[in-house]
Amino acid sequence: MRRKFLAAFVAFAAMVTLIINQETLRYGKEVFEYLINFGAAETSSDNLVTSVYLYYRYYDTLFEALLLIISVIAIIYLSIHKEHYHD
Repeated sequence: MRRKFLAAFVAFAAMVTLIINQETLRYGKEVFEYLINFGAAETSSDNLVTSVYLYYRYYDTLFEALLLIISVIAIIYLSIHKEHYHD
């Protein structure tokens, strides 16, 4: 039961991450031009890549890292407790 719940949770988290990424890719060129023109001024950052990751895509990056951590924890947990499950 736990294994199925964990698999469903990881699948749901992956789906949410994909939806967030699709929304950000929808406006491609307009966003790119805006970031080039105003990114450094709005964020006071010397590096444009840093300003994108830390200011504009903060939640996306945070949830991707969270999904990775949850996946690693699930794999470790299931590897340690695999003899207890007989699905």
